[in-house]
Amino acid sequence: MNTMYDFKYLTGGDKFFGPNFGAATVTTQVRKGFLQDARTSRSS
Repeated sequence: MNTMYDFKYLTGGDKFFGPNFGAATVTTQVRKGFLQDARTSRSS
């Protein structure tokens, strides 16, 4: 999509939003075996 429009990104966001424009790290915890169960149910 960015190739379709001439975007101009603003600078100085760290001053208002914190480092990396306020970027956050999101983690998700699931029960043991969940990922394996999800893989097997998807292929059925």
